[in-house]
Amino acid sequence: MASPLSGDFYKMVDRAPIGNVLNFPTMPKKLSFLPLNRLRALRTAEGSSLATVAASCNTTAAQIQKLETGERELDYGWMLRLGKHYEMPPADLLLEEDGGLTPLERHFIDTLREVPEAVREMLEGSFENAQKHRVKPEVINLEERKAS
Repeated sequence: MASPLSGDFYKMVDRAPIGNVLNFPTMPKKLSFLPLNRLRALRTAEGSSLATVAASCNTTAAQIQKLETGERELDYGWMLRLGKHYEMPPADLLLEEDGGLTPLERHFIDTLREVPEAVREMLEGSFENAQKHRVKPEVINLEERKAS
């Protein structure tokens, strides 16, 4: 094939059918990898656009999209901003396997924080007794998960 810097290259391009000159594959509608956080699920569940969430967080839609797809790291600063938008604690933006809480776990914690001291002490004693029945959690390597 001719070099793009030579005149022969441009002659070949002029003769090529237009449909074959810029034939790019389309983007898939759904992500083909596992989500790295709950951001997209939260946004779609509330029916918001990228632009709406971005305006609420004083950023751009492109930045929100990068956070959703893992192109940009969801650090604590972003978690605070997005948690404020979604009206939830920052940790709840994470997936369960990364330390995020299920709605039931969040309910337990919120209840524990609001009950009288005597009830809290009783519940804490129950939690301590339940420790012997815990299964050791699996450690997940996030870098490997991003690659797959």
